[in-house]
Amino acid sequence: MYMSRNFFIFLSISLLSLLLLGCEGQTPEEYNNEFETKFDQCFERAKLRCENLSSKACEEKSRQRCESFLGTKDNPIIK
Repeated sequence: MYMSRNFFIFLSISLLSLLLLGCEGQTPEEYNNEFETKFDQCFERAKLRCENLSSKACEEKSRQRCESFLGTKDNPIIK
């Protein structure tokens, strides 16, 4: 009886610890700000790689490249 109860408590604490470590202590707003910063940095770097493309085509290609690497704000790729 006590062993089962102790195991349940241990399991609950372990799962809670994993959950708290998984969020890295960020609020949703902090996470969104970090994502936007990373995406903007990726976008600017990708634009530097455009060769012989119009400005609009370059921006579209850069956006697609960053979305394939980072995802979108609504559907981020978690790493």
